[in-house]
Amino acid sequence: MSVPLPPIYRDCRRLLLHTEQVVMRFSRYHKYTVGTDCAPAGHGADARSASGGG
Repeated sequence: MSVPLPPIYRDCRRLLLHTEQVVMRFSRYHKYTVGTDCAPAGHGADARSASGGG
């Protein structure tokens, strides 16, 4: 049985999706999204090197 989410959650999610769709039309959208695929892997490598090893 699932608990219904509060309306504010639904509205925030709807706003987020709408904003993402608008931003997708920007001319530089692809330029800024290319690095997001690599970001999580890079952060993990930074943490290992900062702690002195892997």
